[in-house]
Amino acid sequence: MSSKRTIAFIIGAFVLSMALCKPCFAQATVPDETQVRSAIVANLVRFVAWTSAAKGNPHTILTVGLLGYDQQSAALESYLSSHSIDGKQFQVKKIGHADRAEDCQIVYVTPSEQRRFEEISDSLVRSGVLTVSDDRAFALSGGIVGLPVVGDHIEIQINLLRAQQSGLVISSRLLGLARIVRKADAK
Repeated sequence: MSSKRTIAFIIGAFVLSMALCKPCFAQATVPDETQVRSAIVANLVRFVAWTSAAKGNPHTILTVGLLGYDQQSAALESYLSSHSIDGKQFQVKKIGHADRAEDCQIVYVTPSEQRRFEEISDSLVRSGVLTVSDDRAFALSGGIVGLPVVGDHIEIQINLLRAQQSGLVISSRLLGLARIVRKADAK
């Protein structure tokens, strides 16, 4: 995957998010890494289809769970609270137990919670939850979308096998921009 395409996707996602909510970044002249990553997470819902009945047709609210809390998850919570995508509002909740995570369409995992994620990842797969993290090894360790910084940009890494096991269909447009993580058994 070329760096130019990745950067173009990031810029496009950010510009799109700016058009949806111009006042959100009125004070910031240049978005930082956490803001860009938050815009990417928000826009992922445009490129993912949930095939399970419970997740496949979220009405007007998309629930995003935060497994762990750090600077990125705080930025994500702030960003999502003032955005909607295609008329759907985001509801953000902090997750303490697997049963709360299963009610989400998306779960963001902080790097410090990787061990706890591994304990509940099979449950999240069965529930059709899109899992996302900025941890470098996330997609290789059973997560679906990794958003680590690689060089001077945020790389989109997708574990396609794990997405398929979760009943998620990822748009070819997103797959064309991402680095596909291939591992015979993602878990």
